[in-house]
Amino acid sequence: MNDYRSLIERLNLLPHPEGGYYRRNWQSQMTGVAKDATGKIVHAERSIGSSILYLLPSREVCAWHRIACDEMWHYYHGSSLRIHLFAQYRGASGICAGHESGKGELPHTSFLETPGFARK
Repeated sequence: MNDYRSLIERLNLLPHPEGGYYRRNWQSQMTGVAKDATGKIVHAERSIGSSILYLLPSREVCAWHRIACDEMWHYYHGSSLRIHLFAQYRGASGICAGHESGKGELPHTSFLETPGFARK
């Protein structure tokens, strides 16, 4: 789609704090406490799941930020999306979301809680 602004309007997306546009389209009514692998509480009582629509225009980037809980991503349309990850003990890595599996792109991926994260 050449004019992403019409898609933002049609899907009723809002500016995302780290860049791009989003809309929450589902949130579980069930709640729980999120703990890390050591048992440390990383989030007090919160929803156990949610889903958002997210759009990142090709000329924009998403700022580095932390992911405090696991996330699952589904890629639907547009240019490939390079996802940069940085973890203290694993260092830098990346994933490319897209539809060209021959180029190593993935239409679906999951991220475990990750200290550093950015999209481009």
